[in-house]
Amino acid sequence: MNDKDKKFEYLGEGSSSIQINYREDGDDRFMFVFNSDEVSFRNGKIILKGDYEAYVLNPSDGTYQQVLAVQTEGKTYVNIHIEKGGSILLYLRANRNNFVRNLHKPGETILHKPGKTTSHKPGEIILHKPGDINSNKPAKTISKYVIELRDGWKVSAENPNVFLLEYCSYKMQNGQFSEPLTILGLQHLLTHEGYKGELDIRFPFHIDVPPVNVMLALEDPEQQKLTLNGEYVNTDDIKGYFTDKSFKLVQLPDAFVRGENIIEVARFFEPLEKPVSSLSALFQKLKGVEMEAMYLVGDFGVYGSQEPTDTNCIRYNKAFTIGLSPDTIESELTSSGYPFFAGTIILQKEVVLDYIPSNKQAYISIEKLDACIATISINGHTAGSLYWDPLELDISKMIKIGSNKIEIRLTNTLRNLLGPYHRPVGEVGYCWGGYNSPDHPWMGEYSDETGQHFPDWYFKRYPDTPAWTDSYLQVPFGIKGVRIIFQ
Repeated sequence: MNDKDKKFEYLGEGSSSIQINYREDGDDRFMFVFNSDEVSFRNGKIILKGDYEAYVLNPSDGTYQQVLAVQTEGKTYVNIHIEKGGSILLYLRANRNNFVRNLHKPGETILHKPGKTTSHKPGEIILHKPGDINSNKPAKTISKYVIELRDGWKVSAENPNVFLLEYCSYKMQNGQFSEPLTILGLQHLLTHEGYKGELDIRFPFHIDVPPVNVMLALEDPEQQKLTLNGEYVNTDDIKGYFTDKSFKLVQLPDAFVRGENIIEVARFFEPLEKPVSSLSALFQKLKGVEMEAMYLVGDFGVYGSQEPTDTNCIRYNKAFTIGLSPDTIESELTSSGYPFFAGTIILQKEVVLDYIPSNKQAYISIEKLDACIATISINGHTAGSLYWDPLELDISKMIKIGSNKIEIRLTNTLRNLLGPYHRPVGEVGYCWGGYNSPDHPWMGEYSDETGQHFPDWYFKRYPDTPAWTDSYLQVPFGIKGVRIIFQ
């Protein structure tokens, strides 16, 4: 495309991380601008041919904010600020009367930060002198009063906690129990051998404090006979389902003991039939048995030992234990009793204020959010929800002198519940193994990074290979750096 044919231009440092989706609607223009850099914000400038008024649209609540568009020599210049991993939606309306130019003094430009930030009131427009917009110099310091809400949050769970049962031993008919392997490794091994017949499987696990009223979530319970430490489990009495209707719940007897416990499964096995095609394998009902991990579901805590890692995950030794549910937690939840949890955790803290500056706005901010969403309430009033930068909400009308109840509801994804857990590289942002091998990310047969094959991976797992580690690599879940700011 020739320069004279360009519809728009973006100028600014780090432009390689900026992605722009441009659309035309008659004489008007829409631009979705995304910063893929998850570490640093970007300041830049949009240049378009023609005269336009500029608005930043807020898709989350339908509001919009007009920002300055400087028009000169047949072009429109719009300065923008985009948070790390953030985006803005620009609406550029064809300007027929130079309305914006007459709103502001000559030489002034505007930087709009979408949402609510620590440097201005929500929705406020900020004025800068020319040159400030692309400068790395910090803005003029604004006097502010900061209260750090440190660790030690009271915790409760809206959803039950879970303990993953994945490592097992097996025996065929009158044979001996095998060395430990994962249940998907066992499925892979028996399918490769073409085994068809009776199968006994043992899932051992450790308990420090025996829990009560625990359910077992599993697929196809009616096809299996179960015992817990030798006591019968009624797999015909289904108590509902867990997370998905394929995970049915059965009641476990109160037969847990301190130390090692064993759930034993007796079932018939035959390999899944081959699908008509790799694509049909995603939805075709196949004859045969597909074994999956099971989950203990109830009110308890799950605790493990962390291991060193240079990944973006928290790495745990595979030897977890069940104990009491935590009453208070630090900022990271997987290491506080919830390594396999999926759902909503409620954090509460009381903050006593002797003084509130009358001439300042009050905000609650989070430095780092490891969750899908954080919904914050102050003294029983919902302040709003946070899911992307800037992680800040105005609480001026909710906070008061005296005791204040802060509540943060954190919701995470299914990643730590369902995995994949054992990729040595950690979380790579996807778990699609392809039509021919949808289970590939959960197994250690092949390394995407090195291209190496490990055909006997289910027993030859030590030491770690490029495709597998017995340890668990879980994504962080929690908050860091919660503050109340008056400014």
